Amino acid sequence: MNDLKAGLLRRHRKRLYDFIDLELPSAKKVCPERGGEDEALEADTLGPSSTAAAQSDTTAFGDALAVVETRGSERVPDVSIDEEASDEKSSPAAAVPPSWEKLMEMLKGVPCFTYAETPSTRMSDFFPLTKRVSVNMGGDPPAFVKVQLPFGTLESAVSCIQHLQEWAIHETVEVVVAGIRYMMRTREQLFKRLKVAEAMRVFISHHPRGIEELHSRLEKVEAELAAAWKAVADGAEQLSRAEEEKWVVRAETDTLKKEKEALEGQVDEVGQENLQLKKEMDELRANLVAQKKETETLQASLAA
Repeated sequence: MNDLKAGLLRRHRKRLYDFIDLELPSAKKVCPERGGEDEALEADTLGPSSTAAAQSDTTAFGDALAVVETRGSERVPDVSIDEEASDEKSSPAAAVPPSWEKLMEMLKGVPCFTYAETPSTRMSDFFPLTKRVSVNMGGDPPAFVKVQLPFGTLESAVSCIQHLQEWAIHETVEVVVAGIRYMMRTREQLFKRLKVAEAMRVFISHHPRGIEELHSRLEKVEAELAAAWKAVADGAEQLSRAEEEKWVVRAETDTLKKEKEALEGQVDEVGQENLQLKKEMDELRANLVAQKKETETLQASLAA
C-alpha cells in the first residue's frame, strides 16, 4: 500500500515539476534598431563625451544582462537537481519484484483472483454495508423513520429495532459488533487485493516481455487448480461410495449375525429334541425288559 502511494506521488511530482526553459533577452534585443539610430543622432547633437558615456552605459547594461542570464541558466539545473534529490529522499526504496512462487502464493491467498464469482443483480450485493429498516417511533398516530443498519445484523436484533419500545443494550451491542466485524473483514480483504495487485504490477513492469509467459503460467495454475478440484470431487465420490459399501457390509453382517443366532436357536431345539427322544428310547427299552420278564414268568408258570 505504501509503495502504491509512493508511486502515485512520484508520478504526480513529475507532472508538476516539468521545467520551462526561460531565456532572458540578450543585450542586442533590449535596444531596438530605431533606438540605435536615435542614439547616433543624439550623439551627433550632444558631442563625443556624451556618446562615450552612452556607450559605456550600454556596455554595462549588456554586461549586467549577460550576468543575469548566466546566473539564470546556472540556477535552473540547480533547482532540478534539488528537486530530484528531494524526490529521491521522499520516495521509498525501489520496489523489488516478487518471485513467481511468492506471487502465486499471494494469488492463491485471495479468492477473487482464483475463483470466478457468479455475477449478481441484487442491489444488496452492490451495496452490502447497510440496509434500510423501518422503525416505529410510537405516538398517536405512530411515526416511522428509516434506519440504516450494517449488513449481517441478526434478524432478532432487527425485529427489536423495528419496535423501539423493546430496544435494549444487548441488541445495540449486537448491531455495533456486527457492523465493526463486517467493516474489518471488508478492509482486510481490500488491503489483500491491493497488495496482490501492486505485486502483480511490479512483476509485470519488471517483466514486460513475459506477459505471455505469465498468462501461460496462470493457465497452468488454473488447470492444476481444476485438476485438484476434480481430484477432491473424485475423492469425495469415492469416500461416499466407501461409506455406502460400509453400510452394506454392516447390513450384511447384521443379517448374518441374525441368521447365526437363528441357527444356534435351532441347534438348541434339536438338542432338546434329541434328549427327549433318548429319554423316550430309554423308557421303551425299560418297558420291553419288563414285558420280557413278565413273558418269561408266564411261560415258567405254564410249564409248571
